[in-house]
Amino acid sequence: MFRLLNFLSNEFFQKLFLVLLIFSIPIFEAPKNIFFLAFIVSWILLSYKKGDWGGRWIFLDSLFFVWILINLAVAFHAYFFLEQPFNGMFDILRYIIFGWVISRYYFTNKELKRIVLTVIISTLSIFYSFYFSHCYELYYPINHTCLKLNSVGHVNHTTIYLILSVILALSSITTEEAIFKKKFFKFLFGTYAFSITYLVFISQSRASIISLLVFIFLFLFYIFKRISLKFKFVIPIMIIFSSMFFITNSPGLVEKVENTFSSFENGRLKIWNFSLEVFKLSPIFGVGMDNYPNYNFEDFKENIANNNIENTRPQNKDLYMPFSHPHNVYLHFLVGGGIIFASFFVFFWVYILYKLISKKALQSPKWIDFASINVVISILLIGLFNTSLANENALLVFLIVGIYVSKKMRNFK
Repeated sequence: MFRLLNFLSNEFFQKLFLVLLIFSIPIFEAPKNIFFLAFIVSWILLSYKKGDWGGRWIFLDSLFFVWILINLAVAFHAYFFLEQPFNGMFDILRYIIFGWVISRYYFTNKELKRIVLTVIISTLSIFYSFYFSHCYELYYPINHTCLKLNSVGHVNHTTIYLILSVILALSSITTEEAIFKKKFFKFLFGTYAFSITYLVFISQSRASIISLLVFIFLFLFYIFKRISLKFKFVIPIMIIFSSMFFITNSPGLVEKVENTFSSFENGRLKIWNFSLEVFKLSPIFGVGMDNYPNYNFEDFKENIANNNIENTRPQNKDLYMPFSHPHNVYLHFLVGGGIIFASFFVFFWVYILYKLISKKALQSPKWIDFASINVVISILLIGLFNTSLANENALLVFLIVGIYVSKKMRNFK
């Protein structure tokens, strides 16, 4: 046991565990959990050994702590009062603890470079999947099997992860105080970003595409303000040619955009209606994280009857549709954690966004400022249509935001 503790409290292995964890997030399920646990235990042992837990206590630490308490309260309520499983709390606990520890971690520039490279390398398997599954011939992935990172899963979740990696890559080479300044890395990351953008477009994941377009607009606006006048004309030309390339090479995209409103009405609205009925069963503490699929029409027929709506499934198929998740991150936490959890979730990210905006992160020469605000905007925007912060994407988001807190709010140089 003593040898194991000695091994875990080694600074080299702590850094190694973090890199292996980041590499495993989108690819390997079991190793990811092992490296997460090893990294957290290693950080605790090293902090205790050095007598340094990552600086003074700030308001954000209180938010992390309260969030953990709320998560435990939701799990307790689900298990003892609703007789539902409490397993869903562990994923939330993992995201919060990871973000909290990262925010108290001292990063050198060398470590940050290693982290960015690891995030990018960990996503490269998507190109293998794309080519050998012949996605380039199909344009739209049949059964969503082509564009899928193993541990992230569904194509919509995978494209979210890929967008976050693009934001990280471009932020680290184009801002004035970028950590990668060599032309080789700028070419490499630029090529990577263009390739991933192409994959996101042919995935036809509409929420991801909208989020990506918002980032591209903010990114080009940032670049436009910083380049000399003689190069400013290049950006409009680049936008025109890029748009033509993506549209002509993704013929199914136009049709899917045209069908957006009809599919939205036929699918998402029914799922959201169903989610709201489940929420009414336990509005304060929710039904427990990830317990949403356990509910069906029988569970809330009384609520439907009170609204003068027929309570049998066939008669409600035009209004309600059960699903594996609510297809909305805000509804996901409202149903799972009730008003208390959902309110705190919104408050936490509004606070982070406020801090980023007050520091003028969109105009900052610091790469982590620019990366963080774009990641937060993207993830909250996509959250309107998907559970963007309820899977592996949350680990990547908390990694990036955690680095920002460490470097800017705690002023760890």
